[in-house]
Amino acid sequence: MRNPLLLKAPNLLLMAVCLLVCAPLAKTQADNETIIRRYFEEWANKANPRAADELIATDVVVHHGDVASKGLDAFKKSMAGFHLAFPDLRFTVEDLVSSSGKVFVRWRLAASQQGEFMSQPPSGRRINVTGMSLFRLEEGKIGEIWVNMDRLELMRQLGLATLGAPAQT
Repeated sequence: MRNPLLLKAPNLLLMAVCLLVCAPLAKTQADNETIIRRYFEEWANKANPRAADELIATDVVVHHGDVASKGLDAFKKSMAGFHLAFPDLRFTVEDLVSSSGKVFVRWRLAASQQGEFMSQPPSGRRINVTGMSLFRLEEGKIGEIWVNMDRLELMRQLGLATLGAPAQT
């Protein structure tokens, strides 16, 4: 007759290893998700500079398509301009997925243009656009961000672009 404890030993060992290895990873993932939710609530939506200092590395790299800005000060300046143009802006996190030090977010941005934007005077027009961002976190701070926003739809809603029929060749 087989000893039931011996049959359970490999399973118990596997569970112990998982608790030692998986639990810290799950905690890190949960911590990273909390950082990104705070990023959207306190920094992106409210422009709280203290939150930026707490959540974002001083040498952060922010990618917008082919353009990359480097450093927290440059990022703060860029966001300050965006907040001046759209002071009522509101980012809503629609999906959030994290794994291995990275957090992916699908978001929606709603706002009205009340300040100059892209050399265009305030229009009062409402925008409602979607985008996605990938965040790389390191040592509890955001070290790199890739932003992909539906810029054509943003421009269309602001009256700066039209979607017409394709050119005939």
